[in-house]
Amino acid sequence: MRAGIKFPILLSAVIAAGFILASCSDEDEPNASPGELPTSAETPTASTGLGPTGTDSSSTTTAPSSPTKPTAEALWARLLEADPPANWKLLPGYEWPRLGTSSAHGLGVENVYVNPESEAAIQPGLTGPMPNGTTIVKYIYANKDPAGKGELKIVAAIQKGEGFNPEAGDWVWVEFNGTGRVVAQQSSGKSGSCTSCHSGAQRDFIWLAK
Repeated sequence: MRAGIKFPILLSAVIAAGFILASCSDEDEPNASPGELPTSAETPTASTGLGPTGTDSSSTTTAPSSPTKPTAEALWARLLEADPPANWKLLPGYEWPRLGTSSAHGLGVENVYVNPESEAAIQPGLTGPMPNGTTIVKYIYANKDPAGKGELKIVAAIQKGEGFNPEAGDWVWVEFNGTGRVVAQQSSGKSGSCTSCHSGAQRDFIWLAK
């Protein structure tokens, strides 16, 4: 008889304990709609890019490095790859077609291009040295008729970089014929046909359109 009394009491205790545990669980877990994961403080959030001190660690930038001093062959290869007539803009004042006025490289129809990264620095009215990496190239065609280019006769290129040639504005000069053969070049010193001509230019050894 006593054993029959103990069983209902034990059963009631188990049911009560289960109810208490279920109540605690309902309080600890946030409400979630069907099919959604509950949100908690442990849920990962998108990175802000801020470092431990509150500084933006994702915005750290480094200054662009100066290009390596090019050989004539490397400069010609770069021009072939870049294709300035198709992809670079003309130097201000050199709108096509233009008949050259200087015999330094031979008279002919000419157009002069500047690399895209230096376009803003060579606009009219600006002064001072051009940025490192500036490349300017002149194409001269045999046809002296401004209505047509004719055969490519001369490609004259200059490139600037830190330490290239401190005595002459850090510029190197190379002149090629139409097939890429080096006709003249100067990569050091201030005495030479290239620097003697360009030293009298309007800005940083660059002859601008008159």
